[in-house]
Amino acid sequence: MGISYLGDVAIDDTLLEDLYCETLPVEADPDTYKDNCTCDFDGLLCLWEQDVNDDFDWTRNAGSAGPDWIRTGPGWDHTSQNDYGYYMYTESSPPRTPGEFSRLLSFQQPPTDPGGNCFEVWYHMYGSSMGILNIYWSDLQGNETLFWTNDIDRDDMWILARKTLTNITTNFQIIIEGIIGGDLSDMAIDDVLYTSGECADLRTCDFEYDMCDFIQEQSGADDLDWERSMGKDIATGPISDKTTQTTTGYLMYLKPAPPHAPGDKAVLYSGSYEPTLTGDCVKFWYYMSGFGAGTLAIWRSMGGKLEGPLWSKNGDQGALWRYGYISITANDDFRVAFEGTLGSTTADTIAIDDIDITEGPCDPPGYCDFNDGRCGWVNVDGDDFDWLRLRGHTPSGEFYPIYDHTTGTKFGFYMFVDIGNLIYGDVGWLNSEHLDPTTGSCFMFYYHMYGYGVGTLNVYKVDSSKTLLYTDSGNHGENWYGAQIDVISDTEYQIQIEVRQNFNYASDIAIDDTALVNGLCHKITTMPTRLPQTSTGKTLSTHPVNPTWPNVTRLPPVAGDDGLSATTQWDCDFEQNDTCNYIQAKDDKFDWTRNAGGTGSTDTGPSKDHTLGTDQGYYIYIEASSPRYKGDDARIESANVPFSYPTMCVDFWYHMYGDGIGTLNVYIKIAGQLGTLCGRELELGKIAGTEVSYEGVVGDSYLGDIALDDLSIYYGNCEGTQSCEFQDSTLCGYIQDATDDFEWTVLSGATPTNNTGPAVDVSYGTDYGKYIYTESTGQAVGDKARILAPSFIPDPGVPDVCWVFGYHMYGADTGSLSVKLNGQSTDLWSRTGNQGNKWFTGFVTVHNTTPYQLVFEATIGGDTSDIAIDDVNYRAGKCDPPGECDFEDDTCTWLQSEDDDFDWTRFTGSTPSLYTGPSRDHTTGSGRY
Repeated sequence: MGISYLGDVAIDDTLLEDLYCETLPVEADPDTYKDNCTCDFDGLLCLWEQDVNDDFDWTRNAGSAGPDWIRTGPGWDHTSQNDYGYYMYTESSPPRTPGEFSRLLSFQQPPTDPGGNCFEVWYHMYGSSMGILNIYWSDLQGNETLFWTNDIDRDDMWILARKTLTNITTNFQIIIEGIIGGDLSDMAIDDVLYTSGECADLRTCDFEYDMCDFIQEQSGADDLDWERSMGKDIATGPISDKTTQTTTGYLMYLKPAPPHAPGDKAVLYSGSYEPTLTGDCVKFWYYMSGFGAGTLAIWRSMGGKLEGPLWSKNGDQGALWRYGYISITANDDFRVAFEGTLGSTTADTIAIDDIDITEGPCDPPGYCDFNDGRCGWVNVDGDDFDWLRLRGHTPSGEFYPIYDHTTGTKFGFYMFVDIGNLIYGDVGWLNSEHLDPTTGSCFMFYYHMYGYGVGTLNVYKVDSSKTLLYTDSGNHGENWYGAQIDVISDTEYQIQIEVRQNFNYASDIAIDDTALVNGLCHKITTMPTRLPQTSTGKTLSTHPVNPTWPNVTRLPPVAGDDGLSATTQWDCDFEQNDTCNYIQAKDDKFDWTRNAGGTGSTDTGPSKDHTLGTDQGYYIYIEASSPRYKGDDARIESANVPFSYPTMCVDFWYHMYGDGIGTLNVYIKIAGQLGTLCGRELELGKIAGTEVSYEGVVGDSYLGDIALDDLSIYYGNCEGTQSCEFQDSTLCGYIQDATDDFEWTVLSGATPTNNTGPAVDVSYGTDYGKYIYTESTGQAVGDKARILAPSFIPDPGVPDVCWVFGYHMYGADTGSLSVKLNGQSTDLWSRTGNQGNKWFTGFVTVHNTTPYQLVFEATIGGDTSDIAIDDVNYRAGKCDPPGECDFEDDTCTWLQSEDDDFDWTRFTGSTPSLYTGPSRDHTTGSGRY
C-alpha cells in the first residue's frame, strides 16, 4: 500500500506465454514512431492535420457517429472496440452536399526504405449512398499518386486496408480523402500504422480495385489465367458480381474461349500466410452456370506443392452466387489455390468473388451470429423488402432489440426487419446457404417480435418445392425467444425465413444465432451460443443469454423427453412487468422487489439479471438496507401445483453476494403451512394445495441483498447439471460408477484420517461447506473410485468446452486423480502424489461434438491418500493457458494468498474511492478487473 487512500491498484487481462515477450520489447525505442504518421486518434490527431483547402473537416469522435437506426457510420472505434475510443470520420448530413471533400494530411515522411514501407489503416464505410475514400501520397510539389480507393458500402464493420509503398525517393505526405456521396455516406478511419518493410499479405479480397495479393500460377503448370473483369464483360453473358450486386462490379472468372479447350486449368494463388494453431477458414462465393460447367477446386499450397483438393464442385450449380467454405490446417507458411477447369462448352461460366481467409476453423453449416457478417444468409429477389444487418437501436425506436442475443450487448449484430414501414401483405425472404441432404437435422435460431402490429414469422424448407416448417405471429415483448425445427430432406435444400406484414403499425422482427445440428430436435437440449471474439480472434468472456420459450405454434411441437410441454405456468423470468404466477406472502415482514441493473446498495446484490445477462433484464431481490433488521423475512410463493404427476422438479437461479448476507430458504407449503425445506428433487402434488415458497432472510447488515431469477417447476425428475458445488444429497445428478472398487463420499469439515484430506470446501471456504472425496482408510493400494457427471450436450458451433474444478491431494501416500470421458481409457488430465494441504484449480479442454459424460477417477496410494474435488464448472471454448485471465467470470486459476494482509477484490466500474483507480476494465470497457 501507498501513503494514502488515493492508491488503488488494478490489473486485468493477464497472459503467460511460453516465449520471449515481443509485444513489449525488453528495450523499447521511444523513437520508433517519432515523426511517423502512425495514430489511433485516442490522443488527438497525433501528427495529422486538417487540410485548409478542402470543403470541410474530418471529425474526431467516440461512440456512435449518430443514432444507430440512421444506418451509416461506426458505433465504436476500432482500437478498443467500445464507446470510449476515438476515430476520425466525415459527417455526410446537411449542410454537406454530394461531391464535397475533406482531407487529412500526414506529417512529412522521409523517402521510403530500400525494402519499402507498409501503410495500414482500418476503415468503416457503411451507408446506402456511400461516397469515395481515397488515399494518396504526394511529393512536396503537390504531385499526387492514388494508391488505394473504395466507393462501396462495406456494411457495418471495420475493414483493414494495407499497401506497400516503394521507390519514393523524396520527402512526401500521405493524404486521406473522403468525398461525400449522399446523406448516408459517413466514412471513418482508425489505427493508422506506418512501418518499415513490406506489408504482410491481405487475407481478404473483393477484386474491386485490383487482385490484392492474389497471383496467377507463375510456373506455367496451368493452361490459362483467371481474368479480373466486370460482370458486364463476361463473355458468356453479363452477371452481377457478389460485392456490389451490379454488372459494373469486379470478379475473377475463367474465359471459355479458343485457343483454350475443355479440361484446361487455371490456378489462382492467395497471399502467403503463417500457420495458426487452430487452422484457418477459407470463405468465398462462387458462380458455376451452364450445361457443361467444369470444376472448381480448392487446394493447399505448402512448400511449393499442391495438396488436395480440399473442396470441389463440378457441373451446373445454377445461375446464382453460392457460399463456399473449407477449413485448412498447415504446419508451415501456405497459400490457398483456386483451381478452375473449363467445361465442355463455351457457354459455361465459372467465377469467384469476395474471398476471406480468417484465423480459426470454419463454423458448421447453417451457423451464424451475424457479428462478422451475414455468413451464407442472403436476401432473395422477388420479395418486397430486404432484411438488414443491424445493431442496437432500430428505426421504430421503442420496439428494437436493445441488445443482440449472442453477446447481450449493444455491440452485437442481428438480422432485422422494420415492419412498421411496410404495407399489408408485404413479404421479405432471407435464405440460408445451400445445405446437404439430411435424414434428420435440427434447425435452431432466436427471434425477437415486439410491437403493436407484429406480423408473421415463417420458416420454410426450400428445395424443388417450398414446405412450411414453423410459424409464429404477434407481439412477444422485449425478449429473445428460441425455436427448434426438425428438418428432413433427401435433396439439397435451403432454409428460408420469411416475414409477412399483417398490420401497418410500429413493430420489429429480428433473428440471431442460427445453427443446424445433426439429429432431430427432441435429442437436443441446448440452444446455439458462441462467445464473441475480438478482431484478433481472442474469445471474450460474457454472461450467456438464456433461451425463453413462448407458447407459439411449432411444426412439429417442441417438447420434453416425456412428451410434455417444455414450459409450465410456474416458469417466471420477471421480464413481463410482473411476477407471473408468483404471489407475495401476506404473513412475512416485507416483500421481494422486482429490479433491473444493480440494487440500491454497493458491494452486494447482482449487477444484471440471469435471463438476458444484461442490466436491462429483470429479477427479484430482497433489499437488506434500513428499515430492515436482522431476521426479517420476505416470501414469494408459487400458484398451486396440481397432483396430476408424481414427481416434479424446482429449478431456480439465485445470487447471494455481500459481507452481511443472510439466508435463502425454499419450502414446500401444504394447505397453508410451511413444510420441509426443499431439496433439489421434490415429490410435489401428492397433496392438493401444494405451493413452493422462496424465503429470503435478512442477515447481519445492509450488505445482504439476495436475488432470484428464472424460477421453474416442471414435471418429472430434475435434469442433472454439470456445474456442481455438492451441497445437497442429489449431487447435481452426478452418479457413482457401479463397476469401480468403492464410492466417493460427500463430506463437510475435515476427513476422518489425520494428515490427509481437506478441512474446508472450495465453494464457501468453511468447515460446513460440502465437497466429495475418496476415503483411503480401509482401501487397498490401487483401488479406484469413479463418479460420472450428467450427460453433456455440446452447443452447436462450440465443440470445445473448458471444464474447471477444485481438487485437493494431500497426504504422504497420495495416489492419483484423473479426468476422462466415460467409455474411454485415455486421461484428459491427471495429477499424482502429494500436492500439499491446499485446494488447487484444475482445468481441461474437451473437444467433442456429440454428448458425453465426464468421469473423475481417484486411485488409492496408501492410508494417507484422501483425494477431494469440489466446485465443478464449465465454460464455452478452450481453456485459457495457465496464468491467462480477463476476470470477467471469475479469477480463473488465480488464488488469494493466505499469508498476506488482505485480499484483492474483483470489481466492475469505478473503485469506491474518488480520484484513484480505473473507471472501467481493460477487456471490454464494461467488464470486470
